Amino acid sequence: MNTFTIVLMLGLVSVQGSNVQANPIRKVVNMLQAMEKKVTAEGAKEQALFDKYMCYCKNSGGDLSKSIGSANTKIPQVGSDIKEGEAKLVQLKEDLSSIRWTAPLPRLLWPTQQLSATRRQPHMGQSRVN
Repeated sequence: MNTFTIVLMLGLVSVQGSNVQANPIRKVVNMLQAMEKKVTAEGAKEQALFDKYMCYCKNSGGDLSKSIGSANTKIPQVGSDIKEGEAKLVQLKEDLSSIRWTAPLPRLLWPTQQLSATRRQPHMGQSRVN
């Protein structure tokens, strides 16, 4: 029975100890430890973001220089294409102006010409009274 009472007394003492407020120094130490864990976690996240950014910088620099190089080689080609297109435009305008003066009336005007000729003729079976 002695053992039982000792265990019971120790249990009561531990229960009473947990009800007592924690030591102020222990509170500060716990708070500092929690802050340390939080700062360490934030540091790890920031390091991961930094690593991703550095990888982006290394990779995008090469891609950008390739893009600039291909654009620089394409510029003269585009310039010559523009000059060729302008020359073709001038030629087509000259051809169009020569066709307008030398070609007969377009077929689109034919029905209207026929209609006006029909109006000038008297209708069959009707006599004109003036």
